[in-house]
Amino acid sequence: MSLRGLTWLTLAGAAVSGAAIPPALFAGEPVRMLVTFLGLVSASILPTVSLAITSMSGTGRSVQKINELYDDVRQNTAALFRTLAYVAFVFAALLVFTMTPVVNLDTVVLGQAIYLPDAARRVVQLVVFASAVHAVSEAYRIPKTFRSVLAIKRDIAVYEARKHIREAAPGEAEIKQIFPKKEGFGKSVSLEQLGK
Repeated sequence: MSLRGLTWLTLAGAAVSGAAIPPALFAGEPVRMLVTFLGLVSASILPTVSLAITSMSGTGRSVQKINELYDDVRQNTAALFRTLAYVAFVFAALLVFTMTPVVNLDTVVLGQAIYLPDAARRVVQLVVFASAVHAVSEAYRIPKTFRSVLAIKRDIAVYEARKHIREAAPGEAEIKQIFPKKEGFGKSVSLEQLGK
């Protein structure tokens, strides 16, 4: 199954769970824990974006690599801001959930009586569950961005170390001064010249 298919399956499961759980069980402590968790996720997004943007450096890179780095940082930044928007949407839905009155659905469809207690809050709860799962599924980009920045910083450090070593290494003239050779050292001589 593809990642996209797995995401849709997870979202569908979250939506069904949101609709099935009685709102009285969801209200209270589970909502506080969800808000705390999503607050921590959203609090980590802006520093991660800042870190990703400050990692944008051309040191030791070709123009093509700089463009690839820019595309990667831009895509990660956009995804992190989308995650922040999902979290904001969850908070808005939770606010709506707390203000939604208890409305029971009692109707007949195709001759079948349907009774759904607290239907209005269940619909909002469905949105909260699906949105929260989607926000968390997108939050995987936070550690991915940190790994990307770590790789960039490593590349820059390796480039700087190699540059320092090249600059500190003695040149050909300095090596000749350090290791002087006698005149004629290394000269090619034919056997006829030696008289043999």
